[in-house]
Amino acid sequence: MPQMVRTIAACLGLTAFAVAIAAGLLAHNPAGLVLGRALVALMVGQILGMVIGHVGTRVVEDQLRAYVSSNPHASRQEVSTGSPPDEQKDRVAA
Repeated sequence: MPQMVRTIAACLGLTAFAVAIAAGLLAHNPAGLVLGRALVALMVGQILGMVIGHVGTRVVEDQLRAYVSSNPHASRQEVSTGSPPDEQKDRVAA
């Protein structure tokens, strides 16, 4: 499973867990009930996050493939990989 998918799934699952805990405590529900519902929210959130992550990965790959095929003269370095640009090329010698 790609790193992006795992990250999105973990973030969404933990967010659902935190929201369920906060909502349960604010509603003055018993601790066991709050924790049970929060664990269910964690699992559902993680599964939903995996689906969203896979869809996002697919969209990014399709868009990148379309960009590369429509720009045949672009080198591989011009296609963004998420890494910062090389700042050495932009500096002017003093």
